[in-house]
Amino acid sequence: MIQPKALAVQLDDLIALTKKGTQEWDVAVQTTEHMEDSLKDHIEEDGKVWTIDECYTNFTCKYLGSPFHLISYELLKTSGDEVKSNNLLFMAPDAMRIFQLDYLAPFNVQNSPVLTEKLHTLWLLILEGVKSGNKKIRLDASEPPLSAMPSQNPEDQIISEID
Repeated sequence: MIQPKALAVQLDDLIALTKKGTQEWDVAVQTTEHMEDSLKDHIEEDGKVWTIDECYTNFTCKYLGSPFHLISYELLKTSGDEVKSNNLLFMAPDAMRIFQLDYLAPFNVQNSPVLTEKLHTLWLLILEGVKSGNKKIRLDASEPPLSAMPSQNPEDQIISEID
């Protein structure tokens, strides 16, 4: 299991290589942010109704000749103009491409504001590379299948109500 300080060093290196335009990336994003509101989960908390959005991002590349595979998960709760965010990081095995927290949990890396900021910087560089046509960066963005959405799967709602 990688330590947060070691991950921070790796992210610094990967940011520098990405800025130079020499780092190859395969990035997959799955998000609910642009889905119809009726398909999203809603919760009541603090006397407010919050809309839940989830975003998984899979960052994959070769780093110093070895596979680098980092999955980030962001849970966004929105109520009016107020937004709350929770970010998790996972250093999963290279072959693991599944976006489910229960499978990713054993690979959790203790996150910090520093790691979140470094990953955000990397994300912005990757987006900039995609927009500028950098052929070394491949980005695949999608919405989760409807069957994965809590509002579409009554069994998930029952389980979450029990917890």
